[in-house]
Amino acid sequence: MAGVGNGKHAPFTVSKAFLKQILVSNRLSKRILHCTLCNSGSLSFFSNYEESESNKPSSLAILIRTPYGPYHDFTVVLRIDISRGTVVCLLFCKFEKDLNRLWNKLRLPSRCKELRRSPLSFLALLFEDYGSSTEVWRDKLDQEVVRLERRTGMTSLHISPTVMKIHHEYELFTRDLHSCHTDLIFLGDMLSFEMEFGTFCTRLLDTFEGLRKQNGMDPYHSVADKDGSQQNLSYWMNISRFRYNQTQALKMRIQSQINVMYSLISQRDSRINLRIAEAVQQDSRTMKTIALLTLIFLPGTLVASIFSTGVIDLRANGDGIDAKVVAHRWWMFAVTTFLLTLIVITVWFLWNWKLEQVKKRKQVGEKFV
Repeated sequence: MAGVGNGKHAPFTVSKAFLKQILVSNRLSKRILHCTLCNSGSLSFFSNYEESESNKPSSLAILIRTPYGPYHDFTVVLRIDISRGTVVCLLFCKFEKDLNRLWNKLRLPSRCKELRRSPLSFLALLFEDYGSSTEVWRDKLDQEVVRLERRTGMTSLHISPTVMKIHHEYELFTRDLHSCHTDLIFLGDMLSFEMEFGTFCTRLLDTFEGLRKQNGMDPYHSVADKDGSQQNLSYWMNISRFRYNQTQALKMRIQSQINVMYSLISQRDSRINLRIAEAVQQDSRTMKTIALLTLIFLPGTLVASIFSTGVIDLRANGDGIDAKVVAHRWWMFAVTTFLLTLIVITVWFLWNWKLEQVKKRKQVGEKFV
């Protein structure tokens, strides 16, 4: 039995009442109703015992819920009969395409042969298919990391860099970096579950045979079948482990690019601040020049204002004739203006020198502290 949905982010294609009826009629674990509300995933099995004086294990209930992810997401509950090895299964996939892909794999003659040989081979199929989905996502993220590395130019020599030049590209690129980093975190969580899933399948194989032994039955799997199943699971578990290591390396690479990105932004801001400081320094020089010119001409303006009040008369009128002639005491204006200008500029230079000395003493004191 199969359906579409995961019970939380994508509703089941059947009603909750009908789902309960299916679980009761097929003696499947009702814990699936609670498990579908969990995003962290679940790997559980329970032994069901006969309601008789013998109290022997009659079936093995298995419940698997994958953690939340943007790609493959499924929930499955199984009941395996201990004595006959028959399997009752209820499978829900988040996307219909995943359900169709699994169905097509189950129809293959080789898969049908495996299912007849071992009641746990369906779980091995789910484990293999889950790993294939995570590999597709890992490959996409690998290409995305390479693309982002090209943008910064801080990468291996065989990748040609295309360094960003436009201001707004930094914001878009930062968003892409953090989005890729978040996806790698999701993928790492899925791969951790995948490795636990493989270990869980291996443990179930021993648990099933242990329950048959507890009932006094012969092993269900032959030595060759059991070794083949374990070797197949070991093969896919090794691939999962290496895939997880590659994902961790991708996460480190993208974190390195995030650090490079912030370094480039800091360098850009430093260059902007340097240009601003240079412009301010140029403005300061201009203002200083204007202030100096003001200091030079201000004393002359002051003296001219005082002499124009009539307190000091510089006009030549000894014979009583008003004529436009050069005043005899014009030098008084020039000397007074020169001396006052010299005094003002000297005081200005001494004041600046005093301020510089105080500033230097403060800097020396801060260094020693």
